[in-house]
Amino acid sequence: MLFIFYILYLSELGKVPPLIENSRIKFRNDVIHKGKFASYDEASNYGETVFNYIKLIALTLKDKYGDEVLRVYDKNISDYVATKDANDKELTVS
Repeated sequence: MLFIFYILYLSELGKVPPLIENSRIKFRNDVIHKGKFASYDEASNYGETVFNYIKLIALTLKDKYGDEVLRVYDKNISDYVATKDANDKELTVS
């Protein structure tokens, strides 16, 4: 599914989507496929990374398609995105 997301993003926006660091992908794969038990801090940090990624994509879509795109997002995300733009430096995907 990630591949399809990348293709759609590239097709719609004409650029490669931001990528999540390989260490975060490895962590996820270790938990899902190898049975790793993540500590609270590891799980929390990973969740924050994913949430920041979602917010970054939402901001990018908002810039291209306007506020209408916010209708498909959870209220917490849409409230955040409504007050930010894609150039907001506080968002990082690490």
